[in-house]
Amino acid sequence: MFIECPSGLSGEIRRFKVSDYDLFGDKSLARKKGPQVSATICKRLWENTVSPGPYEMDDDGNPQWFKDVMEHDRFFILMQARIMARGPKYTQRFKCEFDSCGRFTMWEIDLNELEIKKAADDVIDAFQSGNQFEVILPRCQETVVFELPTFEVQKRVDAEVQKNGKRLSSVYAGRIKRIGEQTIRSQIWRFVRDLDAEDWEALDEAFDDVDFGVNTAIEYVCGDDDCALEQTQELILGRDFFIGGR
Repeated sequence: MFIECPSGLSGEIRRFKVSDYDLFGDKSLARKKGPQVSATICKRLWENTVSPGPYEMDDDGNPQWFKDVMEHDRFFILMQARIMARGPKYTQRFKCEFDSCGRFTMWEIDLNELEIKKAADDVIDAFQSGNQFEVILPRCQETVVFELPTFEVQKRVDAEVQKNGKRLSSVYAGRIKRIGEQTIRSQIWRFVRDLDAEDWEALDEAFDDVDFGVNTAIEYVCGDDDCALEQTQELILGRDFFIGGR
């Protein structure tokens, strides 16, 4: 099937095989740093490149999955393969966020209707010029240089999480290349952890401005008639998403 990824990379992918499903539970891959599972499966699914998009191809004319292919494209490829194999409908179990309710609701999602944000031309230009983006934080007036989440950048995020725990500060610090002239990883993590709320929001908005891909925020209504709270929660992108029922 022909697909065009949010970055402009396009080509043909095949359907999932059982051997691909096995990789979602491969502990040896999961123990390695970086998105080894998604990159490995994308490499297996990818059959032919039509347009390289923003990427340099390898000697065989294929994307360099374990170097510079971005998370946004890898998830899009996996989602399209999931739709091919199991159809666009997916039912997720959501728990109501209202403290006095907490009811679980089964909610059907049409994956074809999820919003897909294409990468802006200036974002692609900056990516190809070194993958560096800048924001000056309003309170501390520091210049933060950060990167889009390629395979290599996500390896750095994993290292931060392993060292400092699965916290927002670890995930965000992993995408930051430097703060001013500061490049020491421990100092970058401490800087992010100690950010003022206004600076944190500015950093978050800067990430959102350049990020693209599939919007996985799902709007649903609690199934309890006495609650019926409208809320937004994230699509859970675990093994069951790819292998579960229609």
